[in-house]
Amino acid sequence: MRPFIAADAIRMLALVSDALCGDLSIEPIHTLAQAQAFVMGKGSSHRDRYAVLHPLYGLIGGVAWGKQTANVAFISYWIFPPYQGQGLGKQALSLLLNHITKQGIPDIIADVYYDNLVSKKLLKHFGFVWSGRQLDDLPGKAIDRYELRL
Repeated sequence: MRPFIAADAIRMLALVSDALCGDLSIEPIHTLAQAQAFVMGKGSSHRDRYAVLHPLYGLIGGVAWGKQTANVAFISYWIFPPYQGQGLGKQALSLLLNHITKQGIPDIIADVYYDNLVSKKLLKHFGFVWSGRQLDDLPGKAIDRYELRL
């Protein structure tokens, strides 16, 4: 894992689909400029953004976080579909949570679509607990919020 760099946008553009953008609740990415804006976090509250790298395949996903308040971090994470189901998301999320813990932030929240059972299982593995449901504006889909108190 390392901070995203602008050059990651080329690989991002090759792997991202409209469906994945929908799953991430972001606008579709069709151009290199849009991919660069995404990897560099333009317009995002997640100021700390990291590329998840595989020794053979390079960029395979990402993790990001930002402070919602002084004591609460909000996280997001994704692994591109060809690389899912191999424990790579678990490794990446573990590294992200360790990084946030070192910052002294005691509470972490994550939002996932209600039907993303794999992501919910991952959060529960790390001790996150369900704390509520809301409706996402972009696709009009229910989102479950999970919280972790360190």
